[in-house]
Amino acid sequence: MSEQEVKVMKITYTEPISIEVKRKPRKDVWRLGGLSPTALAHDYGVLVDEDGNPLEPKIRELRDLMDSVKDILELVDKVKEERRDSSRSNTIRQLLLLALANLSYLSPEQKKAVGINQTQ
Repeated sequence: MSEQEVKVMKITYTEPISIEVKRKPRKDVWRLGGLSPTALAHDYGVLVDEDGNPLEPKIRELRDLMDSVKDILELVDKVKEERRDSSRSNTIRQLLLLALANLSYLSPEQKKAVGINQTQ
């Protein structure tokens, strides 16, 4: 391999990283050497926010919320199919109107206007 090829290889692998590291705030940069790309995936440290608080409780909460949203969307899709609504938003609007009617938030005139003859 020629000296020029070695120089090009060095620039290809290290120069972009060195340039990018200089752009980042010093507190956000870890100096690591001889590290394979998968080594960080096997790190057993604790993720923390900028204040040093562990992120695991927040991550767990977000995962639970995402599961709840998926469950709700599955239920809405099931109701949508049963009602043969054209879209999820139509189904959600109708479910909200029914809930408001059942809670007596809609007057008899409003119920009639949106097509709710009786509360269910």
